[in-house]
Amino acid sequence: MHPLNQRYRKRSLARRKILRQMNDLEASMTLQKEWEDERCPLINGVIFRDGHVRRLEIKRSNEGAVNLEDLGVIRLADFLRIDPERVSTLTELCYQDLADRRLRISAGGGSFGGDGFIGVSELDTNEIKWIIFFDNANEFLKVGVRGQIIEAENSLSEVWRVSVNNPETIEIRHR
Repeated sequence: MHPLNQRYRKRSLARRKILRQMNDLEASMTLQKEWEDERCPLINGVIFRDGHVRRLEIKRSNEGAVNLEDLGVIRLADFLRIDPERVSTLTELCYQDLADRRLRISAGGGSFGGDGFIGVSELDTNEIKWIIFFDNANEFLKVGVRGQIIEAENSLSEVWRVSVNNPETIEIRHR
């Protein structure tokens, strides 16, 4: 490859990286604004403050088993660019403050009836750390914390166990 082409390619890659970081920052700011407005992008999975989303799908069997299927990672900026108006209104139905960790665990429902969410934010600033959202989880009515594990019960009598520090680790069982 010609040296000028190599230099151009490096600059082009650097510009794309900067644009991606700017888009991720914008998505992060948008997520924070949505959280403050009691709204959330309609994406099933875990939405992180840094702009990445672990997409998950709930699979319920006729026998009552509940599993999550991992659909991979997407960037929130890409989702918002495609459909910026696809959001759900959030209604906090329960919360628990973790004063020693300066965190608030919020849980509740969304605007479409079957929506459910669990969110972790900074207690003093309300800065969102992550949100778990599913359009078919149903609203969460109780939330508590045992050690590093959040336990939230929804209106289907499912108990969702989620790590505060690793929310991609979700266990669902019936009460």
